[in-house]
Amino acid sequence: MANFFPNKGSNSFSKAVLVEDALVKNSNTDFTIQQPAGSVLSKVYVRFVSAPSVGSSGKIGLTIGTDEGGTQVLADASANNIKAANASQAAANAIVQATLANTAVGQNAPAANAGYTDAARDLHVRIKMSNHDVTTNCDLELSFFFDKLK
Repeated sequence: MANFFPNKGSNSFSKAVLVEDALVKNSNTDFTIQQPAGSVLSKVYVRFVSAPSVGSSGKIGLTIGTDEGGTQVLADASANNIKAANASQAAANAIVQATLANTAVGQNAPAANAGYTDAARDLHVRIKMSNHDVTTNCDLELSFFFDKLK
């Protein structure tokens, strides 16, 4: 039997956070956002509001977890660096999309999606700066997009 849930308006939500002076040498900048109940985190964009200048092999990482310092939703991997080591400096208004740990469609045995929650919850976000000098700091704007599933 199929039960239908009527659409009561928009099924998409977004939240944006401006992190001023986001980079600290060999340290983290942490904050928390709340995810709505019955939703999946579908996209995360990071915009460099201003252009940073960091050491030539410096990297800026991003993780998202369900606990402080966690990586359940966005793992600490080179694919999730918002500036890779030895990459060119990011320009003002450069935008990077994070690669979330969502389960692909059509798998034989799909795992639970770490980006989904039945109940409202906090997501712990961490911006990680490598042990390289930050000559010019920057502001980062992070935009989080959620799709309501029920």
